Amino acid sequence: KIIEESEYNASRQFTVTLTEAGTLKTTLPQDTKDIVEELTVKGPINGRDLQCLKDMCGQFGVLTSINLSDATIVEGEGTTANVLPDEAFQTTMALRHIVLPKNLTAIGSFAFQDSGIEELVLPKTVTELGRDIFYYARNLKALSVEEGNTVFHSPNHCNAIIEKATNTLRIGCANTVIPETVEALVDMAFSGKPGLKEIQIPASVKSIGWAAFWADTELETVHLSSSITDFNESPFGGCERITSVVIDAKNAKYDSRNNCNAIIETATDKLIQGFATTKIPE
Repeated sequence: KIIEESEYNASRQFTVTLTEAGTLKTTLPQDTKDIVEELTVKGPINGRDLQCLKDMCGQFGVLTSINLSDATIVEGEGTTANVLPDEAFQTTMALRHIVLPKNLTAIGSFAFQDSGIEELVLPKTVTELGRDIFYYARNLKALSVEEGNTVFHSPNHCNAIIEKATNTLRIGCANTVIPETVEALVDMAFSGKPGLKEIQIPASVKSIGWAAFWADTELETVHLSSSITDFNESPFGGCERITSVVIDAKNAKYDSRNNCNAIIETATDKLIQGFATTKIPE
């Protein structure tokens, strides 16, 4: 059968309403499943349905956009009610855009690891985040939080997800501008963000978590403020291209003396973090 271009384009967009969780795979026509690029799913879904979506935007998939706004994650087949499970969309390189369920309360660890996701709006109902949700999500450029979220926000279009109560940056991306109200970066806050080339740590930040910038392979320039008093282990581990580390001269605890491109604990002369271009001071 030869189809018209308009018919083909229409077939790339599809909406399905489920009445029973776990039935997405059998509800979608096979020919639709193979070509649909933009899919809207409504109704109850569980782990079986999420696996179907994952397969459709995985290694050989063509599904690039998923709208789950009117879907509800229910308990069953590995899912807990209103929780996006660990690794839900891991290695979904075809996926570019997703709208999460409007009643979602939590996102599990590694949910979008190694995915092609470009942007995410965190629903106002989400109050819990797992670890490394976007680890090595190479295309991630934009992060925001829906107005009305009581736990997280993204002030001034900073492209980061920040915990309100503690002023802690939980998730950053290549386009993040760290607000001057942030006091800490959690473990692996920016880990696996190849597009990040330069980072300016504002004076409000006092603590940088373990492996906060781990494997940011294109990061070249780091500016650290005078207020930082706590580096956890390997904050810039795996950042092979760093050529410039500048620490504010007013920092009482750390320095990068003589433009050595290293982080040194001033009182003990202990080198905390070095790089390929580091010149160890005498």
